[in-house]
Parts: sequence; structure tokens; C-alpha cells
Amino acid sequence: MQRRDFLQIAVMLGGITASGLVRALTQTAAAPLVAPRLLSDAQRAQISVLAELVIPRTDTPGAIDAGVPAFIEQIVTSWYTDTEHGIFMQGLDTLEHEAQQRFGNSYSACSEAQQTVLLAEQEVHARDQQRLHPPPQASAADKPLIDEQAPFFSKLKELVVVGYYTSERAALTEMVYLPVPNGYRGEATLADSDGKQYIW
Repeated sequence: MQRRDFLQIAVMLGGITASGLVRALTQTAAAPLVAPRLLSDAQRAQISVLAELVIPRTDTPGAIDAGVPAFIEQIVTSWYTDTEHGIFMQGLDTLEHEAQQRFGNSYSACSEAQQTVLLAEQEVHARDQQRLHPPPQASAADKPLIDEQAPFFSKLKELVVVGYYTSERAALTEMVYLPVPNGYRGEATLADSDGKQYIW
């Protein structure tokens, strides 16, 4: 199964809320629907730091190892709507401004502890914003509604998680494909089932 197929399944299951991301994953044409916007080198560095904070390298690859920053750049610059792009870029600007004001450094040059403090504040802000202004709800029979107004942290987390878990690197190291879940043991004895008998 190709990466696009995985992502289309995620869209159908309601796991993706950004309209630009949904368009990128379901569009049959190769070209995006908006004119590409450019990121500065500083913004690229900032996105790399943020992605790695969300999914850091441990005994498995981190977001950078899986190519997540490039995935985020592609979606934000070529597929996000103007509204989504504006919210995301404003989030980057806010983090940068706070880092300069409080720590006298660019966000990317701050210590990991300082970066984490600022990102955690964005998470709290996103939670508060969604509590005060809940996203539109669809009925159980409808497809989930797109929330273009989702706050920066929600957009960032969604992009990192989708980008990571649909990458080849994560698929090979963190995800296991079981064609027959739990296996099949045709000669299992009653003792193997803890003495329980099952009638089918």
C-alpha cells in the first residue's frame, strides 16, 4: 500500500481535520491547488525543531529521520488554504517572538527546555481556544467537518503525526503488519486455552 493510500484511509476515518491536508491527500492531479508559498531558512529550522519535539528520536527514528519537516513544508506552502496557512505562520511567528522576548534567542537557538516550555504554552492555548470555540460537529452519519480555524498547535501536531506515521521509516520500524492477527494454531490443546472451551 502506498503512502497516499494510507492517508486517504485516515481522511475517510475522520482522523484529519485540515482542509488543505485533505485536498493534498485525495487530489488526483499532481499539482496543488494554490500557488506555492516560500518559507525562510529560519522557518524551516523552526519547523524541524518543532517536529522533533513532538516525536523525538529515541530507540526509534524521530520526526527528522522520517522526513517530517519536508512533509510539513509541502502541505503548509502548497496545500493549506489561506486561513490555515495564516494560522500556522502566525503560530511560528508567536513562538519566535516569545523566544526573543523571554530568552533573547531565536526559537531554534533556544535550549530544548526553553523550546518545550514555549511549545507547551501553545498546547494550553490550543486547548483553551477549542474549549471556548469548539469545532463544528457532524452527526454520526456524516463525514467529520473540516475545522480550518483549528489553532496552531493542533495543526502542528496533526502534520507531525500524519507525516511521521505514513513515512517509510516509521512504517518499517514502528508499525507491524499482521496478515492474520493473533496467528492461527490449528493443533492447540485445551491446556493452551487455560481450560476454557469455546463453542463456535
